[in-house]
Amino acid sequence: MRFLVLLAFFLTGCNIYSYFDRPSGNDQILSKARACLDESDYACASFYYERLFNTNFSDIARLESVFLILSQMGFEISSLVGDIINNSDSIGSLITSITDNVIPNSGASARVKIFNNYKSIAFIHDIRLQGFGRFINSVLFIAEIFAESSIDSVHFYKTDLVQDPVLCASSITASGCSAPAGSKMEAGSSISLSIDPSALLAEVPSLNMIVFGMFQLSSAVSQIEGYGNLNSQIQAFESQVTSNLAFIQSNESQFRRVLIQWNIGG
Repeated sequence: MRFLVLLAFFLTGCNIYSYFDRPSGNDQILSKARACLDESDYACASFYYERLFNTNFSDIARLESVFLILSQMGFEISSLVGDIINNSDSIGSLITSITDNVIPNSGASARVKIFNNYKSIAFIHDIRLQGFGRFINSVLFIAEIFAESSIDSVHFYKTDLVQDPVLCASSITASGCSAPAGSKMEAGSSISLSIDPSALLAEVPSLNMIVFGMFQLSSAVSQIEGYGNLNSQIQAFESQVTSNLAFIQSNESQFRRVLIQWNIGG
């Protein structure tokens, strides 16, 4: 699938950004920005990327600026990409794997920073590059919400979502799918890209945040024009999420059941 081809480029060579190299009068500025990023000198990298925002390197600079922010937060892009490739056969195992890696750096402030990345991504003109950035950011946003919902703050389990995962997965009536004791995730209110980010900071992790992330992830797949098993799963997952949207408020257990059926959680 196309986006996995893109991801694979990020794992080859010493410079994970080598796929985006393009000869130009601004190539030295871009090289300097990347060198600063490789050295974790984020202020330096940001300075040089911003110099490219109104040039023919604009799309690349904005995309890599998103990755810069994620790196500042402790999320290594190469590791994230590796997780996506290694779990490309299952959306559930992909989200669970990334969630466990995100837990140490998770929190409301991290959630808001990831959310704010969508604004930068929207300025990327190339649709596939924009989709690539949206895909990475959305996987991380979903994982971030689940990470904040981990009861023991070490791993994310199915028992962080429901009382009895085995019964829940097999039940037609969503028996065993109620929120567990000590659950950190609520139904919450619906969110969109237009909301004030400070509103996100004040809320606890919610099912509606997961819905938002899934919509963004599905949109990313469409932009990339991806195909293959993982892409199909994402579209099917998003479709099932959409069809069960009303249950978030009226029958939360039914919506939690959807997450369990997609094998979210360890």
